[in-house]
Amino acid sequence: GWSSSLTGWQPRGLCYCAVSMQLTGVYTVTQSAAPPEIQCTCTIQTADRELTAAVYFHMLQVDDAVAVLYEPAGKVECDIVFFHGLQLIGGYQNAWQDTWTSTIGRERVLWPREWLGPDLGTARILSVSYDSSACKGKMNMTNIGEYLVGSLCWQLEVGKGRPVILVGHSLGGIVLKQVCNMAKKEATWNTILTEACKDFCSNIAGAFFYATPHAGAHMAGLADKAFSLFGGGGPVLEYLKVLSEKAADLNKDFRLQFKDTLQPMAVYETKPTHGFIIVSEAAAKTDMHVAFPLNEDHISICKPTSKDANAYRHLKKYLEASLKSFKVSWSGTHFAGSFEGLLPGLQAGSCK
Repeated sequence: GWSSSLTGWQPRGLCYCAVSMQLTGVYTVTQSAAPPEIQCTCTIQTADRELTAAVYFHMLQVDDAVAVLYEPAGKVECDIVFFHGLQLIGGYQNAWQDTWTSTIGRERVLWPREWLGPDLGTARILSVSYDSSACKGKMNMTNIGEYLVGSLCWQLEVGKGRPVILVGHSLGGIVLKQVCNMAKKEATWNTILTEACKDFCSNIAGAFFYATPHAGAHMAGLADKAFSLFGGGGPVLEYLKVLSEKAADLNKDFRLQFKDTLQPMAVYETKPTHGFIIVSEAAAKTDMHVAFPLNEDHISICKPTSKDANAYRHLKKYLEASLKSFKVSWSGTHFAGSFEGLLPGLQAGSCK
């Protein structure tokens, strides 16, 4: 209820409160700083005393499609964007945070914000939200691509003057490739989005995939048949099927357009989820420069239980290596990136 009492500021999205107080009385809150970090002066008046405290809110969702999970206090030197996966049951509205939230004892940790942001120090960390409903989803892959390009490239200027690394879980890996493909095409046209998309595409420094079925998953076909009993599955299911022509075209475009600038990495599950391996080793390794197995299932693979878990360590090391290898040079109004031995000893296409 704190946000409803802010004076002169209309909140958009969600807030995290860093202070928990259980007090009875009348309180007033005034704004003393601007989003995304909002410091409020909170005055609580009780029968015998008055308490004034500084309360901090961290704004998360900046528009319908993107949430800022972490923003450094100083200069932002890179952007890291997380893409959630398919939502088999229920809505997708909270997937942008639930996908990346680990349960550790009684504590729920949104680890890209709580661990990764402080560990990297200078990265702005974003999480996208899109219609990923398996049943009765409304947006097709073209809609989703346009939707996210508009927010990431146009509104938030992701990759403008700095490298950007994309991280996807399951379907989210397919979606991030669609965003890259659409931004690349937009960058060649003379539209209002052209310059923003050029910045984004020329500064993509890496792509990391958590159990993404690049070659499809048999379970997607079964899910589509099951959902046909309830009015049909969502349009995105087509891109998860084995031998999907649409997915093959999307993968081919991504591979051809970014083969000289990206060395994508993947991790894949080895434990069954409700009795089934959702994404096979072969499907997860397709088009990857390197891929590692994890002792996780399809859900837990992106929910590390500590900083020592390989689900976290592999990503963190990949991000650090990508940013180190990404060379930026000033050329007019654009930056250009290049890789030099990001993953030494591993040849393109090998998965050891």
